[in-house]
Amino acid sequence: ETRADLEAVVTALHAHSIREDTSTVVLDFRELEFMNSSSFKIFVAWLANVQELPPEKQYKITLRSNPNLHWQRRSLAALSCFAAELVTIEA
Repeated sequence: ETRADLEAVVTALHAHSIREDTSTVVLDFRELEFMNSSSFKIFVAWLANVQELPPEKQYKITLRSNPNLHWQRRSLAALSCFAAELVTIEA
């Protein structure tokens, strides 16, 4: 049910980051208790969009995770593999 909203936010975030020449985007997942595969697909597509930018326009992404939520450790690590050179995970 939230897929369209999340996709709109991520699309706007990406556009803003390019327009403002952002060096790093920080996403805080620490309070997030669940995320389904449709939401992960949105983040994978976002990472692909960042990778397709010219190197001077690419920005880093930091994912803040909750070490007490084991699904985050596994899932965010897998997500980071799609753009290992751009993604950092903070626990």
